[in-house]
Amino acid sequence: MGGMRLAAPSPMSIFVFLCDRCGEYRAGDSYRVVSNSDGVRLLVMIVCYGCYIEASQLGLVTQTIEISE
Repeated sequence: MGGMRLAAPSPMSIFVFLCDRCGEYRAGDSYRVVSNSDGVRLLVMIVCYGCYIEASQLGLVTQTIEISE
């Protein structure tokens, strides 16, 4: 499992992160994908929009990550 790799945005920059699933650097919105089983967290990933859609279709818990400036 990859760690959270987020670049802090400057006032005039776009948020850039590395998707934990596809391994691509992405700009814009990021999403958290979580999988739990019997109260044990099995998976936590920060993903791009395309991987978020796939995770949602698989029934995994997904959340939009809000970045405050």
